[in-house]
Amino acid sequence: MDFNFRGASNLGVNILCVLSTTETNRASPSVLPNVRAPGARNASLSLFKEIPLSRVQEGMKLESRLESYNALNYPQFAGPNGTVDSGSFGVISSQANRPREMQMALKLYW
Repeated sequence: MDFNFRGASNLGVNILCVLSTTETNRASPSVLPNVRAPGARNASLSLFKEIPLSRVQEGMKLESRLESYNALNYPQFAGPNGTVDSGSFGVISSQANRPREMQMALKLYW
């Protein structure tokens, strides 16, 4: 067969669309947005203690609080890299959640 590489062949087939490897003639998408990510586990804890202060004033109380977010410090990894052309395709390289955070508070009701 004698193919004409200006776009037509003796069979009427455009051979350039088969031989071209440009970005526009890609058979698959260049980014895969719906790649599954690892599961998520979070445990937040709160402790409260009410101390009555009725000796000072009727109905007065002090509330002590301790709150912890991601108390067990489980890492939640982000989704894998979805860029097909990237050298790190499919690699999980970051964390999706924050590390353990704790806060304490005193609240006075009167």
